[in-house]
Amino acid sequence: SIMKSRGRVLRFKFETARIFVSPRLHRWHHTGPDEGGDRNFAGILSLWDVMFGTFFHPVEKPTHFGTTEKLPGTVLGQLLWPIQELAALKKPAQAAVITKWASCSRR
Repeated sequence: SIMKSRGRVLRFKFETARIFVSPRLHRWHHTGPDEGGDRNFAGILSLWDVMFGTFFHPVEKPTHFGTTEKLPGTVLGQLLWPIQELAALKKPAQAAVITKWASCSRR
């Protein structure tokens, strides 16, 4: 794969790609889960992906990028979206803890 840095073009061979992340490797992180979206999490050292079994280096190019989830249309909304998603995930867990605590305190 190719990485441009200050006008220079750096080519990564497969052996080098197993150590350093290149744009060719990282783009798979932005595909859907059926293509490889659950792979190549590392930002600089793909050695981490090799160690944890998430390294993915196919020859072909991805066919689709992005998410299938409905995202807010504004920049501020997109910045707040992950926080809102985390808050929504915690609500059922908090409710379960409160319910369990309430049932234990009645005994």
